[in-house]
Amino acid sequence: MFKVHVVTRLFQRGAGSPDVSFDWPEFEQRCQVYEQMLDSPHVSRIDVGVISEPGNPLTEIADGNGDTPTMRALKDRFTDDEVRPIAVTRWGPNPGSASALNAVIAALPEGSSDGHVFICSPELEFRGDLFQLAISLATRPSDTVKPLDVVGFYRERWFDRVQWQVPQHTGALVYLPSLRKVGGIAERCNGSGETVPLYVDELRKKIDVPIAGMEDFYTQLLMMRDVRDFSWGMVGEDNPLIWNTDFPKDSDRWRNHVTKVARQETVMKYWAKELFPDLSWEEVLQRFKRHQVVPQSVVATKFF
Repeated sequence: MFKVHVVTRLFQRGAGSPDVSFDWPEFEQRCQVYEQMLDSPHVSRIDVGVISEPGNPLTEIADGNGDTPTMRALKDRFTDDEVRPIAVTRWGPNPGSASALNAVIAALPEGSSDGHVFICSPELEFRGDLFQLAISLATRPSDTVKPLDVVGFYRERWFDRVQWQVPQHTGALVYLPSLRKVGGIAERCNGSGETVPLYVDELRKKIDVPIAGMEDFYTQLLMMRDVRDFSWGMVGEDNPLIWNTDFPKDSDRWRNHVTKVARQETVMKYWAKELFPDLSWEEVLQRFKRHQVVPQSVVATKFF
């Protein structure tokens, strides 16, 4: 039976501070997704990175045992064989921290690093049928063909954004031997404070957005450059997953979300130029597209 560890991040900004209440309904919503994953025969365990970095404005506050509120809640809700929270003390400025994912992967049990892991966000719906299809595509049962390096999942309205047409760590199977060849998930993408002005339609104004995130795309570009026979795929084109990001309009979470989505293509172009300075953006995309493996039951769609 093919089984994978799930690698994910979960935290509530400032939880544990005297003036910040723990959001139990939000926590419960995330736990329901974890329970769906644990029902899959292909999931070994869920390993969750939780920020515990002193001085970081995103951090949760740890108790005397080193546990943050999210860590305590997970330990109360699940056994250690089901969900294991991991304190990440070097997170960085970006909520979608590449360092956190690397820390969780580094803490996986010995022997679990020879195949794929499932990197995901609990905002993305989990469906066993698509997970099975992704596993079948990723493993390509053959002794002579290397497994796919990355397999992602289409989300609703995937055709609206170029970043939703390639694997993202919102939900992706990643082949660890290839990930190790490029030095892990690209922590370059945590951000260095560099910004670029961008007009955000939903906010109706131009703001400075960080050159950060899209560590998934950056890492895949490294694989395309450095890993022999690099290949990737996507599943769910005709039955995409629900992405639960309907945050209250004008809330901080809504503003952060629409800003992140708006900047992602700009960040992708920035990373592409950094890694392939002699190619245009369109040439990088077309080269990347040539490495895609399409499920046999799907007719290839012209993307980008």
